[in-house]
Amino acid sequence: MKKIYSLLAMVIMMAMVATTVNSCVFTNDEDYEEAVYIDGVWKGYVNGNYYYDRFGYVDDEWQTEIQFYQSDLYGGTGREYDFNPYTYQYYYSTFEWYIERGYIYIHYYEDNYDIVIADYRLNNGYFSGIFEDYYTGEYVAKFNLVKTTWYDYNEYGGYYWAKPLKGSSFDDEE
Repeated sequence: MKKIYSLLAMVIMMAMVATTVNSCVFTNDEDYEEAVYIDGVWKGYVNGNYYYDRFGYVDDEWQTEIQFYQSDLYGGTGREYDFNPYTYQYYYSTFEWYIERGYIYIHYYEDNYDIVIADYRLNNGYFSGIFEDYYTGEYVAKFNLVKTTWYDYNEYGGYYWAKPLKGSSFDDEE
């Protein structure tokens, strides 16, 4: 009888350890929730070597608008518009993105450039963090963005359309 109790106690302990360890692991549900939240249009500023590394532009502050379109559970496609107000340089690019284990991966089509967003904050309509080079892990730039639109399902044809968030548009600043 003592062996049965010992065996039962051991099974219970193993179950508790497995539950504790499992609760520390990043789940796909969290990736999905972040992908849903990122979906939409974000405007703000990017500072760093991001544009120098990609296009040979100077290390400056750029105004940017990034549009994330979620097309599957953990990612999708997007567009990015960048403008340097000091040099009047601009760039447009398209990309593919996905979230895996809490990291956001972006692949730009035009120049075959890959970045990772590993250190970021995403809440209350604000998205800020650091772009890192996918291959080297080196710091590329920091960014601060505000969500200006999000997408809803339109029951008339099933298309997505943007709805503005009042007072959060980058264009409204003076």
